[in-house]
Amino acid sequence: MLYYDYHIEFEQKDTNYHKKTIFIKQAHIDNFLYKTSYFELSNSYARYLSNHKNFTNSCFALEIKDILILSWDSTCKTITYKPLKYFRHYLLRFWILHTFLPIVLEHTTNYHFLHASGTIINNKAILFIANSNGGKSTISHYFTNQLHPYLGDDAIAISYQNNQYMAIPSHPFCRHYRKYQSLGDKVKIFASKPYPIKALYILKPLSANQAISIKPLYGIKKVQALYDSSFIKFDTLKQKHLKTISSLANHTQISELFIPWDLDQLPNVYKHIINSLQ
Repeated sequence: MLYYDYHIEFEQKDTNYHKKTIFIKQAHIDNFLYKTSYFELSNSYARYLSNHKNFTNSCFALEIKDILILSWDSTCKTITYKPLKYFRHYLLRFWILHTFLPIVLEHTTNYHFLHASGTIINNKAILFIANSNGGKSTISHYFTNQLHPYLGDDAIAISYQNNQYMAIPSHPFCRHYRKYQSLGDKVKIFASKPYPIKALYILKPLSANQAISIKPLYGIKKVQALYDSSFIKFDTLKQKHLKTISSLANHTQISELFIPWDLDQLPNVYKHIINSLQ
């Protein structure tokens, strides 16, 4: 199974691995010189650890308070984890696939991660951007039920390949219900490869009785919407982010999608999106 177009191996059994492989192992993790203050993250408290004042891509860690520490070593392409007091193996999968792997790939590849969900329509990627509890997972899950391949429901990587921006499938789990530190249910149709991006929709909730509408964005408003939707935000990544999203904004249709906050309206939202892409 590919995650963000990378192979993930929990044990290194031999040397015959694909070059895009990241290894996961349990081991002792040395203390880091620099530690940020704790901040809220997925209903827990977390902090970043590094041996450099400025976050670098060579070796860094994420500590989830009382659960685990995840450390990245670029020399051997390995994520090392150290269990803490309330560690559980299902939490290991969540924190690696949902949070730490995107951080690693953002720092070490040309990927840029958006806080978005995604689906495939006519072999093109369609992304839905919103804050937490903003409807991303609900919409992507509905499209999957209509037999559209699923890209992901929270963090979508974009990458410039062959003169076009591609959306990279994340993992085949959809959290279409609110449960913290859970990847959700496995979907039946998962995108098997990156797809070219056709459009992005910024979700804007309405009251249940208001009409669905789509408003295209232009110029600096497109750039601002993409910048605000960055999944990973470090000062050291600002230049990379601005360069990527400015180019993406020039290449891609971006609109605000105003949707009634009513599950019964999902079929109508679906029709509006399909019609807007024709």
